[in-house]
Amino acid sequence: MSVLTQTKIDKVVGLGAEGFKIAIYFENRPQITEYLELDELRPMQGGELDFILAHTSNNWRKLFNCFAKLVFALKPEDYASWQQLRDQSLLDQNSHFALLFSKPDLTLDDTIHIISGRTYAAKLNLPCELIWLTPQFAMNKHHKIIVSPYFDYRQLSNERLTQLVKLIQLLSN
Repeated sequence: MSVLTQTKIDKVVGLGAEGFKIAIYFENRPQITEYLELDELRPMQGGELDFILAHTSNNWRKLFNCFAKLVFALKPEDYASWQQLRDQSLLDQNSHFALLFSKPDLTLDDTIHIISGRTYAAKLNLPCELIWLTPQFAMNKHHKIIVSPYFDYRQLSNERLTQLVKLIQLLSN
């Protein structure tokens, strides 16, 4: 079945809460055997983030930092900073977020799909039209899809992170 006609993904693969409401899709996985072979969605465990960061490139540190900044901007409750949120609960079983390595499952009800990077979004050959709002952001309101800059400090600057938060809030209403 081609991606163009596919509506239901057989398996959601990644890290995060089973009942996630916001999914962020990345093309690549951490280059660690455990993650390369991951074939399910599971929450991150205590110390797992430190393990990933110790065994991968600085790219993953930037990615998780941008992710934590986004979550903190959306749901800062009980945390003094995005760093505290990242270190204590990012992608655990109580979060409403997921970092996914599988293709977007557009049949998931009430899920906002954020695709990290326009190059990856183009490779996915999504079965719907994307409206480019700016050179960095695209959206499909019906399927609750946002294409954002890649989760990296240069591409997803604080200003663009604020734009992403506004787009997510728009789709949440």
